[in-house]
Amino acid sequence: MDVHSLCITMLLLYLAFSTRLFSVLRFESVIHEFDPYFNYRTTRFLSEEGFYNFHNWFDDRAWYPLGRIIGGTIYPGMSLINN
Repeated sequence: MDVHSLCITMLLLYLAFSTRLFSVLRFESVIHEFDPYFNYRTTRFLSEEGFYNFHNWFDDRAWYPLGRIIGGTIYPGMSLINN
């Protein structure tokens, strides 16, 4: 790997990290709906419980303490593709 490629790779890594960190710096450490762990949990629930239970799933750990009806409030495309 030459120096030019290494510099470009390091710049891209820095930009990716900064982009991810921007929401934490701006909005504090609040978990947003685009959080990877939330997407992981919804995909895992869909694969273990099936689409019907996923569509009717009330997640009491999301938007605590109120909870959230997951099936009717998210776009299930990523969960379906990863399933």
